[in-house]
Amino acid sequence: MRRYDTVVFDLDGTLVDERPGADAAFTAAANHAARRTGVDADAFVTAARAAARQVWWEPDWLGPLTETFGLSAWDALSEAYEGCVPEIQPIRDWLPEYRRAVWTATLDRVAVTDPRLTADLADELADVFIRARHAHVTRPLPGALELLDALADRTLVVLTNGPADGQRRKLTRSGIADRVHALVISTEAGAGKPDPTAMRIALAEVESAPTNAIMVGDTYERDVLAAINAGMPAIWITGTQQPPQTERADVQVVAATADVGAALLRMEEAAAPPPVREADHRRRVPANARVVSGQPPRSPASAPE
Repeated sequence: MRRYDTVVFDLDGTLVDERPGADAAFTAAANHAARRTGVDADAFVTAARAAARQVWWEPDWLGPLTETFGLSAWDALSEAYEGCVPEIQPIRDWLPEYRRAVWTATLDRVAVTDPRLTADLADELADVFIRARHAHVTRPLPGALELLDALADRTLVVLTNGPADGQRRKLTRSGIADRVHALVISTEAGAGKPDPTAMRIALAEVESAPTNAIMVGDTYERDVLAAINAGMPAIWITGTQQPPQTERADVQVVAATADVGAALLRMEEAAAPPPVREADHRRRVPANARVVSGQPPRSPASAPE
């Protein structure tokens, strides 16, 4: 039986649900706009989400950064991107303009166009959204804390894309930060999933290797491919009662976070131990040999990433 001593987790959609925080912030902004202008709050929320996406994708320079670091329009409405690599600085500089443009466009979409009102109200809405989202307490998904506790004898890592300040706040408030050994965030590390560089950084943080690790995440394009690109197996959480099947033997599909523990045991029982290359076999020290240095024999080299 094989054992994966290191388990790398995605955060959003895997260990926590970020959607209630964003929903609460959009609702707070909509209610504020309704009180000030009489607009329909539900229509305002729909307009705000559409405006945020539209304005986010307008700059040509933003697409590559979004793809590299796994960023979202919602986070840019509330997070400061503090503690990030220099490549993120253009986003930090653009945030005030972005937020004002989003809320101005939202007001226009719901037919609030009086220039004497929209400028001040856009700034008010930006502040309301930030305060509401930061006040929200991120909750772990059902079974997430129990899963981490059950795996406490292993090395646990969170590898997540997004703004460092926002991701760290979620981890702290959800109770996950105290249960993992390392946290690697794309905007701090300089690389995001599915780039294998991000996975190498995460494993290096805990002195592990792909041959000893497994990835758990809820998106194929980011999480599962991050594992495949690094030469690791993965558990894919699909969130559906009848999850899709995959032809890959190194990818196990489950419906929910609570199902991950059982899936991990199944994969370990089915997997053979890591192969030992002939060169490594010749270098093995017999069990009855005396280790002169006082150190254990070197383990086989890691498989290529």
